[in-house]
Formats: sequence, structure tokens, C-alpha cells
Amino acid sequence: MRSGEAHLAVGWEYDVEVVINASVDSVARCLPRALGVLEPLDAETTRLVGSTSNPVWYAEQLAPVPAPYRIVRCPELQAAARVLGQRMLAAGGSPRP
Repeated sequence: MRSGEAHLAVGWEYDVEVVINASVDSVARCLPRALGVLEPLDAETTRLVGSTSNPVWYAEQLAPVPAPYRIVRCPELQAAARVLGQRMLAAGGSPRP
């Protein structure tokens, strides 16, 4: 991450930590670098650490991640992710029998 991008990811009011079940390389390809710092926990698990002033926007940026992930820190981000998930489920409608 370049220093300007690292600066964008820190200092906001909500500290964020997300654990993603994918390699750092896979995650780096689908998330904007300004979201935070990616750290490998092991070969197939990545930690994203950053901050935001807008948990709804941050949750929307996480949506394209093609792997399971868990929001470890930031109850406001957890709540925003639940609302986004419910909205996406509703958009899919009921499955036809």
C-alpha cells in the first residue's frame, strides 16, 4: 500500500478488523487498497485492518469479496453488513417452487 493510501485507511472514527478466508493475493485483487492494510494470518486467511467514518459504505466495499469473511471489530460495520445482506436477500426474491 502506498503511503497516501495507508493514510486514507487510518484515523477515522470507526476502527475496523475483518478476517477473510482467502489469501492476501486473492483479497488484494477485489478490494480497494484504501480500505486498509492486508495482513496474512496464514496462506489462506487474511486480516484487513483499517478505519472508516461511513460503515455503510465500508460494508458495500466488502460485498465483492468472493470468500467468507467475519467482521471482528466494529459493531457499526457489523450492523451495516446485516442491513446490506438483508437488502440483497430481499432483492433476490423468493425462490420459485
